[in-house]
Amino acid sequence: MKKGRILWIVAIAAVLLLAGYLTITTRAKTDAAVAPPPAEVEVATVQQQDLPIEREWVGTLDGTGCFPAPARHNTLHQPDGWLT
Repeated sequence: MKKGRILWIVAIAAVLLLAGYLTITTRAKTDAAVAPPPAEVEVATVQQQDLPIEREWVGTLDGTGCFPAPARHNTLHQPDGWLT
């Protein structure tokens, strides 16, 4: 065999061995980690009651747009079919 081909085989084997070594050594460290204690939870009693539904909205209305809409009353219908 040629020297170049032997060098490639040795290099690939070295990379595979290094990857296996790193995998084994890093997994051993994570297995030894201690789990954190359970989180503390606050418990409350439930009371059934009616609450009013209220909403506050902030915004503006812009009534200058035109849109096509079918007229429901003869007084709203304009000749071109547009409501303004």
